[in-house]
Amino acid sequence: MTSPKPAGGKFVSSQDVIGRFEGSFPKNRIPWLELRIGDVENELIDEVPSLADLDVNADPKSPNREVRAAARRVGRVRTLVVDKLLELFRNPDGATTVSDAHEGISSSRSYAGRQYAGTGETGISFTEAELNRVRVRKPQRPKIGTYGVSPWGIP
Repeated sequence: MTSPKPAGGKFVSSQDVIGRFEGSFPKNRIPWLELRIGDVENELIDEVPSLADLDVNADPKSPNREVRAAARRVGRVRTLVVDKLLELFRNPDGATTVSDAHEGISSSRSYAGRQYAGTGETGISFTEAELNRVRVRKPQRPKIGTYGVSPWGIP
């Protein structure tokens, strides 16, 4: 049986994730990491389609304002992908709750992550706040026609 080839990442590499991991990353988990990079990035691009056209080589020191904004956005995407990969590595079951009782000997465990149908494998999910960090930011428009005046001219 052949093992699947890593899809590779558009935004991060396995070395980016290993570099942010505290301690030493287990060598036997690197193939898993390389596969999951593509999974996380594909899920993120599915949630925020504008990331598919984002230039990962945007220069943060460019005189062009749009290029600098794209470079900052790429940085936020990289941070999110690495954080999500480390979260999956540390907690592959997703969000869980474990309860124990000693005298009555009761134990319960619940899962809050998405699961793929029939496989039991936990899916990759992003919170709305995480997605908002990597979406295109709309510029704030200045208020026109508002002038701060106290009623009756009293300061």
